[in-house]
Amino acid sequence: MHGLPYTPKCQSRSLLCNSSRYCGNLRGCFLRHTSHLVSLYPEQQICPRTAPELARAAEVTIARRMNAPHWEQSEWGRANLVAYYARLLKGDEAHKYLVSLLAKAT
Repeated sequence: MHGLPYTPKCQSRSLLCNSSRYCGNLRGCFLRHTSHLVSLYPEQQICPRTAPELARAAEVTIARRMNAPHWEQSEWGRANLVAYYARLLKGDEAHKYLVSLLAKAT
Protein backbone atom coordinates (compact mmCIF):
# COMPACT_ATOMS: atom_id res chain seq x y z
CA MET A 1 0.00 0.00 0.00
CA HIS A 2 1.13 3.48 -0.79
CA GLY A 3 0.09 5.10 2.48
CA LEU A 4 -2.76 7.55 2.12
CA PRO A 5 -3.11 10.70 4.17
CA TYR A 6 -6.07 9.09 5.89
CA THR A 7 -7.35 5.64 6.64
CA PRO A 8 -10.70 4.79 5.09
CA LYS A 9 -13.41 4.41 7.68
CA CYS A 10 -17.07 3.58 7.78
CA GLN A 11 -19.60 5.87 9.27
CA SER A 12 -22.54 4.42 11.14
CA ARG A 13 -24.85 4.74 8.11
CA SER A 14 -22.52 2.61 5.95
CA LEU A 15 -21.03 5.49 4.04
CA LEU A 16 -17.37 5.78 3.31
CA CYS A 17 -16.12 9.14 4.52
CA ASN A 18 -12.97 11.02 3.77
CA SER A 19 -12.96 12.99 7.00
CA SER A 20 -15.17 13.55 10.01
CA ARG A 21 -16.24 16.83 8.41
CA TYR A 22 -18.24 14.90 5.79
CA CYS A 23 -19.60 12.27 8.17
CA GLY A 24 -21.60 14.54 10.41
CA ASN A 25 -24.58 15.86 8.48
CA LEU A 26 -25.28 13.35 5.73
CA ARG A 27 -28.70 14.69 4.80
CA GLY A 28 -27.23 17.88 3.37
CA CYS A 29 -24.02 16.29 2.18
CA PHE A 30 -24.22 15.81 -1.57
CA LEU A 31 -20.66 16.37 -2.62
CA ARG A 32 -20.08 15.22 -6.17
CA HIS A 33 -16.44 14.31 -5.76
CA THR A 34 -15.32 10.77 -5.09
CA SER A 35 -11.77 11.46 -3.98
CA HIS A 36 -12.31 9.43 -0.82
CA LEU A 37 -12.81 6.37 -3.04
CA VAL A 38 -9.14 6.45 -4.02
CA SER A 39 -8.75 3.64 -1.48
CA LEU A 40 -10.94 1.52 -3.73
CA TYR A 41 -9.39 2.63 -7.02
CA PRO A 42 -6.60 3.22 -7.99
CA GLU A 43 -5.33 2.02 -4.62
CA GLN A 44 -6.27 -1.45 -3.45
CA GLN A 45 -7.06 -0.87 0.20
CA ILE A 46 -10.72 -1.77 -0.16
CA CYS A 47 -11.55 -5.26 -1.39
CA PRO A 48 -14.77 -7.21 -0.82
CA ARG A 49 -12.77 -10.29 0.16
CA THR A 50 -10.55 -8.63 2.75
CA ALA A 51 -12.63 -5.64 3.85
CA PRO A 52 -16.30 -6.45 3.18
CA GLU A 53 -17.61 -3.67 5.43
CA LEU A 54 -15.55 -1.04 3.61
CA ALA A 55 -16.52 -2.51 0.23
CA ARG A 56 -20.21 -2.25 1.11
CA ALA A 57 -19.69 1.30 2.35
CA ALA A 58 -17.99 2.16 -0.95
CA GLU A 59 -20.99 0.74 -2.84
CA VAL A 60 -23.42 2.83 -0.81
CA THR A 61 -21.25 5.90 -1.31
CA ILE A 62 -21.15 5.37 -5.08
CA ALA A 63 -24.93 4.92 -5.21
CA ARG A 64 -25.49 8.07 -3.18
CA ARG A 65 -23.13 10.09 -5.37
CA MET A 66 -24.89 8.89 -8.51
CA ASN A 67 -28.27 9.89 -7.06
CA ALA A 68 -27.03 13.24 -5.79
CA PRO A 69 -28.32 16.44 -7.36
CA HIS A 70 -26.20 17.59 -10.27
CA TRP A 71 -24.37 14.27 -10.71
CA GLU A 72 -22.58 14.44 -14.04
CA GLN A 73 -22.70 11.25 -16.07
CA SER A 74 -19.58 12.13 -18.04
CA GLU A 75 -17.11 9.84 -19.77
CA TRP A 76 -14.73 10.34 -16.87
CA GLY A 77 -17.46 9.40 -14.40
CA ARG A 78 -18.47 6.29 -16.36
CA ALA A 79 -14.84 5.19 -16.60
CA ASN A 80 -14.51 5.51 -12.83
CA LEU A 81 -17.70 3.51 -12.34
CA VAL A 82 -16.26 0.72 -14.50
CA ALA A 83 -13.15 0.63 -12.31
CA TYR A 84 -15.07 0.95 -9.02
CA TYR A 85 -17.50 -1.85 -9.80
CA ALA A 86 -14.73 -4.08 -11.16
CA ARG A 87 -12.83 -3.65 -7.88
CA LEU A 88 -16.02 -4.40 -5.96
CA LEU A 89 -16.34 -7.65 -7.97
CA LYS A 90 -19.60 -6.44 -9.51
CA GLY A 91 -18.91 -7.55 -13.07
CA ASP A 92 -22.42 -6.93 -14.39
CA GLU A 93 -22.38 -3.34 -13.15
CA ALA A 94 -18.87 -2.75 -14.50
CA HIS A 95 -19.93 -4.18 -17.87
CA LYS A 96 -23.03 -1.97 -17.97
CA TYR A 97 -20.97 1.19 -17.53
CA LEU A 98 -18.29 -0.02 -19.95
CA VAL A 99 -20.90 -0.58 -22.65
CA SER A 100 -22.38 2.85 -21.89
CA LEU A 101 -18.95 4.45 -22.10
CA LEU A 102 -18.15 2.82 -25.43
CA ALA A 103 -21.60 3.62 -26.87
CA LYS A 104 -21.04 7.32 -26.19
CA ALA A 105 -17.59 7.18 -27.80
CA THR A 106 -18.77 5.84 -31.15
